[in-house]
Amino acid sequence: MSDADDKQHTPAMRQYHSVKKRYPDALLLFQMGDFYETFHEDAQKLASTLNITLTTRGKDGDSPIPLAGFPIKAMDGYLHKLVAAGHRVVVCDQIEDPKTAKGVVKRDVVRIVTPGTVIEDSLLEPGRENFIFCLAPTKESYGVAWVELTTGQFVAFAATEDELATLLVRLAPAEIVVSDGQDGRVKDLAADLGRKYEATLSPAPDWTFAPKHALKTLKDHFGTASLGGFGFEREDGPELRAAGALLAYLKEQQRAGLTHIGKLEPYSLASTIPLDRATVAALEIVETMRGRARSHTLLWALDQCRTSMGSRLLRSWLLAPLRDAKLIRMRHGAVAELAGGTKRREMIREVLEGLNDIERLAGRVGCMRATPRDLVALAASLARVPLAHNALAGVSNTLLDEISRRLDPCADVVELIQRAVNDDPPVTLKEGGVIRDGFNAGLDELRSMTRDGRRYIAEFQAKEQRESGLPSLKVGYTSVFGYYLEITNTHKDKVPQHWIRKQTLKNAERYITPELKEIEAKVLNAESEALSLEQKLFAQLREQIATHAARMATTARLLAMLDVLSAFADTAVARNYVQPDITDDADLMIADGRHPVLELTLAGGRVVPNDCDLATLQPVMLITGPNMSGKSTYIRMVALLSLMAQAGS
Repeated sequence: MSDADDKQHTPAMRQYHSVKKRYPDALLLFQMGDFYETFHEDAQKLASTLNITLTTRGKDGDSPIPLAGFPIKAMDGYLHKLVAAGHRVVVCDQIEDPKTAKGVVKRDVVRIVTPGTVIEDSLLEPGRENFIFCLAPTKESYGVAWVELTTGQFVAFAATEDELATLLVRLAPAEIVVSDGQDGRVKDLAADLGRKYEATLSPAPDWTFAPKHALKTLKDHFGTASLGGFGFEREDGPELRAAGALLAYLKEQQRAGLTHIGKLEPYSLASTIPLDRATVAALEIVETMRGRARSHTLLWALDQCRTSMGSRLLRSWLLAPLRDAKLIRMRHGAVAELAGGTKRREMIREVLEGLNDIERLAGRVGCMRATPRDLVALAASLARVPLAHNALAGVSNTLLDEISRRLDPCADVVELIQRAVNDDPPVTLKEGGVIRDGFNAGLDELRSMTRDGRRYIAEFQAKEQRESGLPSLKVGYTSVFGYYLEITNTHKDKVPQHWIRKQTLKNAERYITPELKEIEAKVLNAESEALSLEQKLFAQLREQIATHAARMATTARLLAMLDVLSAFADTAVARNYVQPDITDDADLMIADGRHPVLELTLAGGRVVPNDCDLATLQPVMLITGPNMSGKSTYIRMVALLSLMAQAGS
């Protein structure tokens, strides 16, 4: 649209067109009062996707302008549908109070939502991670990086083609970011990966992948002169190009500091067993082959976790079984100690039962999206961490002891939230009543003014009567003049010099004073000022808490680990599982093995136990039998039990 054409529109529509030019390929949600509205093609897309009314407002030349919108309070539900439909959603909010705006209300983009950057619980599966993946290919390898925005996990790796396939199976990213300047071969590769792994492809500016820019992005974010402390000795690797570009992309989308992303982790496949796509599907580890359901999978059979954090970590462990015997034994030792200590295990399970999703709460804090209720839930959960620490007192297993030592209750964060936020705050800041009385003297005064405005006026009237010697003086109010002092004409010669005449009546005079106008301003504006100050205080509080987001994320990860280990222990006790004996040879021996999923599926758990003996000298078994006699079930049982053992169960 040309500038000449745009002049026919209202200032608000010109503002809309200005923002839309910056994001031509996205669906722009433009705040108009209490609604998000869309226009032109975006309105048609919105109406079609959400099945809402498409109407018109104004004209573009001779043609009516299509319009569709929805109330802001319905955002979460509609945003879920838009993202699920594959839309890239740009959210443009009013950033000033319309009551005080001079001219058109200022608006700006506050967030860009894509499948890999959603952070609201309503848009996410509680037990599944939501990764965004970045690909920076070279002739020799693939620089890759990924982030779980809700938890702050940030990882980079230089992968071969086979390793890339393994990673994508494990991560199942919701979104893959690639450079918009890639050649045709890479574009075809990215498109193929997007189709194969059902991920949304998102282009990012090619210059963000440039080595110098990518390194600067990373170093500026972490406040370091070198990435060596994170384990990256070489700074010219393609994985750092991918990591820097991905971080730049996320900051552009979120418009936040992302303080919960506290470190960049190097990755290695050496300590885990690579599972290809066919194996994961055939063994039905996390979803069934038919219907792609979670029910009747290995994950379903083993997930006795008490928290969403634990369920997500369990899924990750099952898709990346360990090959390091020392690490496997460490997990087994932890499970054995918890299985043998019923009281300790029950204490741990009880503590975990009452936890909210600290990982994702900390993530929303880091993205500056935490609500008042999020902070209350965060404080309540962190306050239970000392109970978990107490339950682990005296453990002998190295892994459990490490969890106990590293658990950080973040007592300073808990104290700050409990001191600042009411126990049962409203859903949004717009309703007020979020900040606790006594936290801020200025807010207390404004609230007092709102509640006790009449008392302030009465006290002022009594003071003026006393100081002026005019007991008949009274304070009144009109919508035209506001508050005033009124005296009869018989006393007008006694008026103090600092009074200012405002109005003359037949039998009386009305005056104002600077103090009265100050009280008036406070009384009349107290409610809006209180709400404005409360919003400012909450924003400052959230920023302060965000500086501790990385600490909270670490604690959440440790609690998730404790949850998985205690779930393994609970399952072992309930189903009479035994601890595997991990050896350094290639022998595989199973005595009375039971298919872990089939046992739960069949009525009464009627599964015939089976043995398996694959020794170094006899590494092959030939299985024969008629169709439907259980050959595949037996093979899957051996594979699943081996996988469970190497995952730590």
